[in-house]
Amino acid sequence: MVNQPKDYRWASYHSNTLGKASSLLTPHEEYLRIGRDQHARLDSYRALFKTHLDEEVVGQIRKTTNGNFALGSERF
Repeated sequence: MVNQPKDYRWASYHSNTLGKASSLLTPHEEYLRIGRDQHARLDSYRALFKTHLDEEVVGQIRKTTNGNFALGSERF
């Protein structure tokens, strides 16, 4: 859809990485856990986007999403 998450109009990326306020968003519990304060959360969330997924992982995500399947380990 887009080359960068920041380019997707409907993403929460701008709020979760830059701290831009949005009346449409309520911080998720998991988001609140990734840092002790707002600054730490913004840094932690940005770090999630610094790594690239290899093509095999992307393929698995697409396959499970398109098939309405869960994606996880055997234990999951």
